[in-house]
Amino acid sequence: MSRQRAAALLAAALLTAPFGDAKAAVYKGTDGNGQARYGDVNRDGGPALTQDDLRQRRIAPAPAGEPQRSAADAAQRRLECQQLRDRLDGYRSAVQIYGRDPDGNVYALSPAQTGLLLLETERDRRQLCGNAAGAALH
Repeated sequence: MSRQRAAALLAAALLTAPFGDAKAAVYKGTDGNGQARYGDVNRDGGPALTQDDLRQRRIAPAPAGEPQRSAADAAQRRLECQQLRDRLDGYRSAVQIYGRDPDGNVYALSPAQTGLLLLETERDRRQLCGNAAGAALH
């Protein structure tokens, strides 16, 4: 699932949450590729996300004792960081941003979806590149 699709699905969930079943739960899990997945089925045994978690977009901290990164890992991280910066610049300069639904159909993101996408991409850039990274570029 692409980040754009995940953002669109999460935005839809956030927008419809106040009108849905008050007892419905949302769980965060990971798939076989380590990608975050959200749904109403608890596959990883973790606690349900609260409405406050969803509104605040809280992210669990990274586990303690992360392994040391190799030079190849550091080079890959720099490349991914630059790609995120480029993507963020593209989003900021775009007149309209488009996404794809599960069937592959293209649609224009709403202003709310675009805002969420920008916030998530900026958050990802900060997490990957560090808070000061890119400050001189923008």
